Amino acid sequence: MSEQRDGPIVDLIDADLAFHRTLVELAGNAVLQSSWLALEGPLRMAIMHAGADRARANITVEKHRPFIDALDVGVKNPADVIYRSLTMTAETLVGPGATEEDAGLS
Repeated sequence: MSEQRDGPIVDLIDADLAFHRTLVELAGNAVLQSSWLALEGPLRMAIMHAGADRARANITVEKHRPFIDALDVGVKNPADVIYRSLTMTAETLVGPGATEEDAGLS
């Protein structure tokens, strides 16, 4: 992601999706891998639709570090680490205190 930071947005999105695809593959769960394959295209389109500025704001090493940190065997509750990270990212997309309806999730 650092290498793609100032390049074409499509390259940054590719790096982001490759990061998440790698985590899914490392999990070794066939259902999760199948789900990822079904979601990767729509996720790419959603990121592109949100625009380059939002993509660059959210596709950073710092915002992805919690995913790596959650893999540490010393982490007591990795889901909490990921949840906090995803919540902060969601707030940058739809605003603090937004509802599921605001985000188009209801």
